[in-house]
Amino acid sequence: MITAKKEDRMHHLPDGWENHLFNDIVVVKDGTHITPNYIKEGIPFLRVSDIQTNTINLNNVKYISYEEHEILTKNCKPLKGDILYSKNGTVGIAKLINWDWEFSVFVSLAIIKIKANVLINDVFFTVWLNSHIAKKEILKGSKQGTVNNLHLEEIKKFRINLPPLPEQEKIANILSTWDNAIEITEKLIHTKKQQKKALMQKLLTGKTRFKEFGQSATGRHLPDGWEIKEFGNIFSFMKSIPYSRDQLTYNKIENPIYNIHYGDIHANFKRPILDFEKEKNIPIVKNNVILPNNIDYLTDGDLLITDVSEDYTGIGESVEIINIGNRKVTGGLHTFVARDKNNMTNKGYRCYIFKNHKVALEPIQQLKYSR
Repeated sequence: MITAKKEDRMHHLPDGWENHLFNDIVVVKDGTHITPNYIKEGIPFLRVSDIQTNTINLNNVKYISYEEHEILTKNCKPLKGDILYSKNGTVGIAKLINWDWEFSVFVSLAIIKIKANVLINDVFFTVWLNSHIAKKEILKGSKQGTVNNLHLEEIKKFRINLPPLPEQEKIANILSTWDNAIEITEKLIHTKKQQKKALMQKLLTGKTRFKEFGQSATGRHLPDGWEIKEFGNIFSFMKSIPYSRDQLTYNKIENPIYNIHYGDIHANFKRPILDFEKEKNIPIVKNNVILPNNIDYLTDGDLLITDVSEDYTGIGESVEIINIGNRKVTGGLHTFVARDKNNMTNKGYRCYIFKNHKVALEPIQQLKYSR
């Protein structure tokens, strides 16, 4: 068994633990640097996107021929018990190979093989690689605080504190139990979200109604009391200021001016109502950025609507603003700001207008037809 170097013992570690350099305990290789020829059926060819979920969906992966797979894995073949580790794009994702089927990997994935004479529990090692401790190792050489690409030589310089093997196994077992519980909870949350989505469509289209408000929609007929109106007859549009991410910060600034970026609507704001009393991570315009002369500041009840997305379904994602108070807030890059001109819609309901798939579909269809 490899033992820790004498200088490494200077670390204040628990009894029996040892600090090791990666290069002493693992072999690190990566996948092919050349994009292979993809085919409909064959050997799975994995990329970073394929290891970001709990299970690998073989319906979504790319495939290559067996002959090309043999060539690509000649120098390093991924085997059960090895660990895949993302090193390009989204770095620092580890996935234990716990399956038997053959596959190849792209250059964006490293293959980490535990050396034969080293006592490491593969589950423990995978958990460590996914931990914040490993993330610190990734950032050691970064001056910007972010890393988009890891080189093999950098991974080999990682250091890890290893407990004795029985303790590793105990740690791996308890954390795996928690992972299983979290996975079950996430599945329940997903189910609840789907149920809410279905109910939302029924309520927003009038197919399901509260009894005191009249009959539900039937066929193409509107529910009792409902009307069809053009969006522009109800809402007026305010000017947004399209600041880039480089012009925004999440740090505290005196007399801040908030600027709602479309990326935050898509990724960071978890609810359709953006409550300024509760949401803490709202982008602020940096002090050195020049402001335009005339600014349309937002008020409570304004609706921010995105006009771009990675796919059609994300176009029209929206949030309604509440509890602005005395804060100065503007719409940002790739957002429309809509304000109800005569309070024809209820506050708290506006954020769901574009959740109605019939409303959201219109601008998407127009976009498709214009191309």
